[in-house]
Amino acid sequence: MGTFIVIYLLTLLCGYVFSVLISAVRYFPIVLFFTVLLPIMPFYVAYKNRKEHPTMAKFISIGWGIIYLIIAFIFYMDWS
Repeated sequence: MGTFIVIYLLTLLCGYVFSVLISAVRYFPIVLFFTVLLPIMPFYVAYKNRKEHPTMAKFISIGWGIIYLIIAFIFYMDWS
């Protein structure tokens, strides 16, 4: 009798895990979209404003480039 309860609980657990995974897969493209495109946004804004505000566009490009370089360096030093 105990074996049937264990099999039932494992089946129930697998069902719940599968349900959570299916609902999480629905949000994966949205998370991927924001993860990839959000860091590009400052450069896109700088490119759009390059004729009206050239100094600000250069400052945005150089500043965000340096910020991303510092973040990448911190991750590199943390993982090595």
